[in-house]
Amino acid sequence: MAKKINFCADANKFATFENSPFCIIPFGYEKTTSYMKGTKNGPKALLEASERLEPFDEQFKVTAAEKGVFSFGINQKKEIALANIDKALAGNKFPIILGGEHTITPMAFGRFSKKYGKLNYLVFDAHADLKDEYMGSKWSHACATRRVYDLTKNIALVGIRSINSEESKFMDDNHIPVYYPYRRDMMAALDVVSSLDPSLPLYISFDLDGLDPSVMPGVGTPEPGGLSWYEAISLLDAAFKTYNVVGFDCVELMPLKNSIVSDFIAAKLVYKAMALKIKYGRY
Repeated sequence: MAKKINFCADANKFATFENSPFCIIPFGYEKTTSYMKGTKNGPKALLEASERLEPFDEQFKVTAAEKGVFSFGINQKKEIALANIDKALAGNKFPIILGGEHTITPMAFGRFSKKYGKLNYLVFDAHADLKDEYMGSKWSHACATRRVYDLTKNIALVGIRSINSEESKFMDDNHIPVYYPYRRDMMAALDVVSSLDPSLPLYISFDLDGLDPSVMPGVGTPEPGGLSWYEAISLLDAAFKTYNVVGFDCVELMPLKNSIVSDFIAAKLVYKAMALKIKYGRY
């Protein structure tokens, strides 16, 4: 049986599936990583770090844990994780999926598409992940956003700073909104976030290498020049304010030996997503 660790456990002792608006779904899938490995251990590390979170969010003045956060057991099998996503969606919960490599995102997004039909997709990432194929696979982590694009054309990318020329051309040819952090222009970033269809629900994928390595060192493919913590949170705030966010994933956490910094920051980021759902009354 998969081990179960409750998110923010001390503040969330009585959470059940039935009484919790939030569902944590660990999905430690790791099959196509092409640099550093270890993302399969990300969900467990994030959940363990969440036990040290302060339940009250000082920025948004809410305590998400008291609303109820149910956590499914830790596993690396896609069949189990996808079944848990289906259960959460059927129960009208807000699913938060913990990776694992970015390949989990198109798998999860397909489940959301079945429930909601047409969706927006916003991704925070250092890499475009728009390759149609990588190392002989169309389901590589480097193809994650391209596989989502197969399901919806309403996509926007934030934090990109590592692409090849084909990906750049693909974005230009298809008029895909993208924010490159080298611009250091928050208004431009907010324009990208607000470029999607406000009448459609939104799925957010947060690849942790979208953050700068000085903030988030524990990722498999770090890139310099990423988003700062408060830049990222401000952009998330704008997204939750503008759209009905129906799903969120946090991927590519690679726990580092002898350091819990990245694990804790990832847990805090996930908790911010819950706080924003409450802030805008959409939970």
